[in-house]
Amino acid sequence: MVTVFGKENNYMNKISADRWVLLVIACISFWVSSNVNWGENRPQHIVKADGKGYYAYLPAVFIYQDLNFGFFDSLEGGKYYQAPLYYEYRKLNNGKYYNKYYVGTSVLMSPFFLAAHSIALLSDIPPDGYANIYPILINIGGIFYLIIGLFFCGKLLRRFGIDDKLIAFIYLVFYVGTNWFYWVNFEPGASHIYSAAVIPMFYFYFLRFTDTRNRKLLYLSALLFGLVLLIRPANVLILLGLPFFYSTFSSFKDRIVELFSSYKKWLIFGLIVSAIFSVQLVVYTIQVGTPFLDSYRGEYFDFSNPQIFNYLFSYKKGLFLYTPILLFSIGGLVVLFKKNKYTFLSWIAFLAILIYVQSSWHCWWYGGGFGTRVMLEYFIFWMVPFGVFLQKLKCNFRIFTTVIICILVLYCQFEIYQYRYNMIYWDGISGEEYWDIFLKLPS
Repeated sequence: MVTVFGKENNYMNKISADRWVLLVIACISFWVSSNVNWGENRPQHIVKADGKGYYAYLPAVFIYQDLNFGFFDSLEGGKYYQAPLYYEYRKLNNGKYYNKYYVGTSVLMSPFFLAAHSIALLSDIPPDGYANIYPILINIGGIFYLIIGLFFCGKLLRRFGIDDKLIAFIYLVFYVGTNWFYWVNFEPGASHIYSAAVIPMFYFYFLRFTDTRNRKLLYLSALLFGLVLLIRPANVLILLGLPFFYSTFSSFKDRIVELFSSYKKWLIFGLIVSAIFSVQLVVYTIQVGTPFLDSYRGEYFDFSNPQIFNYLFSYKKGLFLYTPILLFSIGGLVVLFKKNKYTFLSWIAFLAILIYVQSSWHCWWYGGGFGTRVMLEYFIFWMVPFGVFLQKLKCNFRIFTTVIICILVLYCQFEIYQYRYNMIYWDGISGEEYWDIFLKLPS
């Protein structure tokens, strides 16, 4: 018996600090979500706004076999109607309804939807796709993809020489100190937490492929890239971030040139990506009779008028105002510049393009929700300089820096608390309103 316990203790000791923190974060999320969302009729608030559009494909396919969403009026407009939650995700094209949102998020939700539907069928819960068990399982799915995203971010951080204990700290800071916490626990139907899981997976497996030349890894990364596009086609920008993960431009160029020298590999890569993305085209064809549809009709990018300053600093939804911990990542750029100018320049180039594109959207604040949600899936690019900065700090400054980080994390949590109680509005606030509620508790 002693020997058995000894073996268990040895095994437990082998689990790295970052793995333990992932377990802690999962427990925190379950505790927060269950307390906030799972009691009485509160589950109906879990999947809302854009999330309703992403989710709607699941009951449409698995229960009603109706991709024109004829069940919408009787369920969301009838049985489960709540005025504050009512959201019309359908649009008309030639007299037929279609869903304006892309189908990729629902693909990742589907295992949790099917689990909920199985529970409903085996119990007295209405198997209609909207009873409370369904959004609760979607919430659990959001927590699952949070952990997947963090886990693969950790694998990428190791490529930059960041150790396990610091990775564990980065996990905690970026979970609790950014809007990742909000979207996982309060709006897990939105696409961003799913992109935040699949994007670092794509980077990891593509980089593993270029390290090992294992074709299976290339085809797996093709599948993941197709899924990334199926979630949000704008995610194609992740390709421009690939150079950042190589130590020199020549190493990046040599690997890419080598890959393109084999047309067969890239033909298969392209076919896999096309096959995954074609799911969206099939859905459009079923809905309105054509595979090509501008589902976001009337919404557009205006590249002649990017709102970069507002995107970064505005009181309405400014990135650094509602996620101030990212400022430490800016400090890490100094370390990157001294350590490896190529890494520094590739970071600057990618983030400049990313921010330019995202701030060019006609609604640069991206509607409702807490903070700049479209940056969430790119947090790995902020984690790296953040980790490099902390790893380079001398002992004398670590305590002071940790205190400042903790203050910024707590401030982010305080803003989320204010947002929950409508002190910070769903669609953003003005400068005057911001300072009027600064550090004030809800009345």
